Amino acid sequence: MSKLNIVCVAVVGQQNQPLYIKAFGEDVDGHLLLKLHHVVHCSLDALEERVLMKVPANSGGAYLGLLYPTPHFKVYGYLSNTATKFFIILDHNPLRDDSVIAKAFKKIHGLYADTTSNPFHEFNLPLRSPRFDAVVSTLVAAYNNQPTQEQALA
Repeated sequence: MSKLNIVCVAVVGQQNQPLYIKAFGEDVDGHLLLKLHHVVHCSLDALEERVLMKVPANSGGAYLGLLYPTPHFKVYGYLSNTATKFFIILDHNPLRDDSVIAKAFKKIHGLYADTTSNPFHEFNLPLRSPRFDAVVSTLVAAYNNQPTQEQALA
């Protein structure tokens, strides 16, 4: 039974500046990280197109659903009220029930809000919070190690 495989989590600021990007997996190298940066950058166009066209996604509020499939990855997006963009990149395994991703986005967005509420946090600069990084890593590990609902039913 295959697991949900989150390959990357990215947070992009209001002016499309990368605030946080982290790759997950055993074979993360500079080449993969550069490729993921490129995928996130390309996904910004898909996110903005979705927002401009007001294409309805699922009824998950700021959750925009699948934005940008590539031959190797699937990119899902989330847009906060402050125009901060969140991306989760999965490997290209099929995922029919993306409510799991929507829940992950809400947790990451809540964590981001907690982190940026710190009075010493400087906006529009990369997130360098060890707590943010540790909790995102723990969250990704938990999602990657549990079967999704559709996989449990298979």
